[in-house]
Amino acid sequence: MSRQIFLLLAGFLASALSPAWSAPDIAVDKSADGPVYFLTDKAASNSRQLLWNSKEARSDLGYSAEGGVVPEFFWSSEREFLAVNGGSEKERQIFLYRLAKGKVSPVEVVPFTRAQSAPLRKLKSGLAANGVEALRWTADGNLLIHVWAEERVTNEKQKPGSANFWAELAIQDGKATPVSVADSEPEKQAASEESGDQLDPKEIEGTHDCHGSNPDGSTYDGSITIRCKKGLVFMEWDIGGKKSHGTGLLEGMTLGVALDDGVAIYQVSPQDDGYALVGRWASEGAEEANDEVILTGKAERKKSKLPSPKITGTYSWLRVSGDTKNVGSAEISGGAACKTVSWTVGKKTIPGQGLALGDGLAVIRPDGLAVYQIQPGEESRPALEGHSVRESEKISTESLTPEGR
Repeated sequence: MSRQIFLLLAGFLASALSPAWSAPDIAVDKSADGPVYFLTDKAASNSRQLLWNSKEARSDLGYSAEGGVVPEFFWSSEREFLAVNGGSEKERQIFLYRLAKGKVSPVEVVPFTRAQSAPLRKLKSGLAANGVEALRWTADGNLLIHVWAEERVTNEKQKPGSANFWAELAIQDGKATPVSVADSEPEKQAASEESGDQLDPKEIEGTHDCHGSNPDGSTYDGSITIRCKKGLVFMEWDIGGKKSHGTGLLEGMTLGVALDDGVAIYQVSPQDDGYALVGRWASEGAEEANDEVILTGKAERKKSKLPSPKITGTYSWLRVSGDTKNVGSAEISGGAACKTVSWTVGKKTIPGQGLALGDGLAVIRPDGLAVYQIQPGEESRPALEGHSVRESEKISTESLTPEGR
């Protein structure tokens, strides 16, 4: 299957599998009467739904927040679910919603079992105040909540009791079910030191400004809309009314993209307010690369000063997808930025075109896209680890190890 067909199929599957909310976000209108929050879709400018009106204390979603309680909003990693902290000062509540098919639907929270709610039942004199508060979404896609209660005091000599526990809610089939309970707040799951920094692709979603250069030396300005689904990054450029597309993978802080007709690679740099995606792109078969910078938020970095890695040579290749392993060899050649990569698997040779930047390498080949990062170690003969996506949108693990090591 050709790479162009891969891109068309990937776009079709993303459209078919993803909810109608392509890039949901929360917009704030700061008026004199108090802020008004709207649920919007960055990919559909006419999509706008009232999330919270501070003056009128109401929402189109139907949740409540009263007595000085200000709603708090928590997106899940894929922005498919939205958790809202609301209720009153003496009875805090959480409200859960799912965004799909252009609608916002409530998610039912299943009550705690007797064993799970045992700390609450130990309070003897009834409850003076209680509540449930959302804290954050976990790496497993569950919602971590804090449940608390204070005992009612009936006389001056009585010491008030209290209860606290933390639980995770797993969402499936329109219901949020408590699955684990702890008597202290779990620590945030830390990233492995060996894996390095891994950017959440949701951090770069939205419509952003971009600036770049063309092969003839001219420059261009335009906009790009980025959305993410199931580990893939979908990009649409609008340069002077002409639109083009790409499908990408994030490997650490490296974004590799298979374009309509070529390949691109970016190093993602966090700033005080936003990210700068500093990169290069090349048309299919080109021997020279062009610069491009994408700025999110208020990022200001304009030019690339990132070096090209020295990675030419022969490598042993391994791809792992579930229980399936593919092995072979790969030869990387070419100039500082533009690379030619040729895989040999058995008697079959697979051509690829790549771009190198910083500690990353992005390669397009007939069956899709591969993105690697250089591993720490011997600088003259580095190993590369990464992932690939094929026409089925199936993501596999890949590695390139220098032969002779």
